[in-house]
Amino acid sequence: MIVLFDKMADAGVAIGAAAGHVPVPVTDIDEAKAFYVDELGFEEEADMEPGDGVRLVRLAPRGSCESLLLVARERPAR
Repeated sequence: MIVLFDKMADAGVAIGAAAGHVPVPVTDIDEAKAFYVDELGFEEEADMEPGDGVRLVRLAPRGSCESLLLVARERPAR
């Protein structure tokens, strides 16, 4: 988990001491992002790929300082 936080910090994601970001592992990050944005009205704050096949999308309810951090890892080809 520390490695992931280091990569997030390198990618410009602020990591606070409070529970400001709630990590949510997902298998289809685009589908999850569409649900939160289109259905629940969340706003996209960041969409990044810090490396090692990891993609991070930070979403927050309008006007909130709390956010969700969707986390997906690219699956290796079989």
